[in-house]
Amino acid sequence: MKADESIDSLTSQVDGLAIAGSNNGPQDIQTLAAATRELAQENASLKQRVDRLEEFVSKFIEGSNGNINTAEQTEKAIEDVEQPSDKGEIQSIITQITSLTDQNFTHTDRLLKYFDNTIKKIVARFLPRTQKVDTLWKIIEECCIQAVPFGLLDSDHYFVSIALPSHLDEDPEPKGQLFESCRNIARKEWARFWALSLNKCPGGPTLFIPPEPFSSCERKAPPGNPPRYLFRAYDSKSDGINNPDIVASELYKVHGPGTGKVDILFWNGQQLSKMLHAHLYRPKKPSPSDNVLSCAIENDNLVSWSSSLMFVIQYANCKFCKTGKDVAICAVDTTQFPKGQFVRDKFLLEHYRHSDLNGREKSFTEFRLTNHYYDNGEWLSQGTLNVQGRSCTLSLRGLKNAGLWDLYPEFDINSVARDAPVRWQWYDFVRYKLRPVWKVRCTTTKNEIRVARDIASRCFGPFDETDMAMLILAFRGREIEGKLSALHIITGLVANMLVGTKRAQGGP
Repeated sequence: MKADESIDSLTSQVDGLAIAGSNNGPQDIQTLAAATRELAQENASLKQRVDRLEEFVSKFIEGSNGNINTAEQTEKAIEDVEQPSDKGEIQSIITQITSLTDQNFTHTDRLLKYFDNTIKKIVARFLPRTQKVDTLWKIIEECCIQAVPFGLLDSDHYFVSIALPSHLDEDPEPKGQLFESCRNIARKEWARFWALSLNKCPGGPTLFIPPEPFSSCERKAPPGNPPRYLFRAYDSKSDGINNPDIVASELYKVHGPGTGKVDILFWNGQQLSKMLHAHLYRPKKPSPSDNVLSCAIENDNLVSWSSSLMFVIQYANCKFCKTGKDVAICAVDTTQFPKGQFVRDKFLLEHYRHSDLNGREKSFTEFRLTNHYYDNGEWLSQGTLNVQGRSCTLSLRGLKNAGLWDLYPEFDINSVARDAPVRWQWYDFVRYKLRPVWKVRCTTTKNEIRVARDIASRCFGPFDETDMAMLILAFRGREIEGKLSALHIITGLVANMLVGTKRAQGGP
């Protein structure tokens, strides 16, 4: 597609953009991502099988010495290529997986048996591609991602394949109700089995899992899917581990992987509450006498992310002006992670708002839960997050060089006084300076759209260029310069509806 055609296509989607909210991405995005990932893995597996076949043919020619192998020998050799001699290892890994969690689930054994071949294919795809130490958790993580509606391990496939139990009453209504009840419980158990297994797996991520999901006194479950993209700004002095491959908590960094593998939802309520408040509201320098706060900071197992790129850029501005060193921004595609990898800060605050909090903690909790003006679309992960292959890392300087300040001069920290708000204010600059002005629609030119595309292609290379350009343009309300054809207007309206459900920028 030519550049001008691409710009025209993007132009038709821009009219009517407002500062985007934090709508969750639909399930079809995750399904498409899963299918794409599976295709890539199948291609890698096919290449390895072709390589083995070439090796077999070579040995066949070299070793024949004028003799023709029997059909049985040839068939067996080809079967060895199609079914590599790692069947034992595949079965060993499946045995490891099923032994990781000691919880008994009614339907899990039947689902494991039903999906046996599919799980073996997933295991086989990972065996040649990963280091031995990473194989198990990566396999379980992929199964976790697939054990959702429309995934390869969707439990509904099993229930579609079986008839209603014959021992149930012949009356179709109660029979159907009981069948549907079993189906819903199985779906929850199946997802929980894989999530708990992943949390028990050394070296892998830690998911947020409610401790008692099926009890009558169950607390509100974490919200569903996070926005498609989340962002995090960091520099050399940021807590935890931050690099293009791994993002990990301070607890993980200080005490090692084992301590960061315990899901904080299983922590003691007061212990979690102290750590949560220390993470979200941390004094610049804790009082030496405040041992509880100091301990909570050292045991912080959380990592902050934001669905608002606009907010993260301003946070990076403040970090740069404070240290003079370039600031990195990590962007992750959440559809490439299992459900439960990220949780909203407000969910955890609400979850423990009735714990034994001191006055400062109560005041902060109420402020964060009720004051939407300071909502920065914060999401949290815990322990370690392996972001390689499903993220991109850019820099504040890179955004500037790609044209961010041309598109949004309000972010320019070089052409203002040293005490200008853009250099030092974080929440307040976004709330009082940017949002009131940017909520008013402005005329958008094709040149501005071209700049947004340049920023997207130069800074967010692995991600969809149109996605990122639209996300950048959505910092403020927009309308297109000049008159559009009726076709452009209709296309723009339809695309804008899709943007409202598929793109999530964050912030009110």
